Amino acid sequence: MCHWLGEDGYDNDKDDDIDLLSFDLSKEAFMITPIPSECHSHNFQFAWKDLVALNGFIALISYCEKNDIFHLSILGEIGVKEPWTKLYIVCPLPCI
Repeated sequence: MCHWLGEDGYDNDKDDDIDLLSFDLSKEAFMITPIPSECHSHNFQFAWKDLVALNGFIALISYCEKNDIFHLSILGEIGVKEPWTKLYIVCPLPCI
């Protein structure tokens, strides 16, 4: 499988349209998985989000610039409504 963070491209000011886009090489099929729901909250304005590999899992790291908070979630199952498991919330890190 290959994974990307994907946007719809219509409104770059909103995070509501960012999802995990996965391509299954064996089935030659795309799947869309929503990112964690807190990433859509208006209480957090995330400066960036990135996908990483963590202990064999796909993980999403999100950084909230306003509060200097990092959110780390891992992906459980692709294509389901709530596939992410929150591992850590790390705050504040003013030196970063």
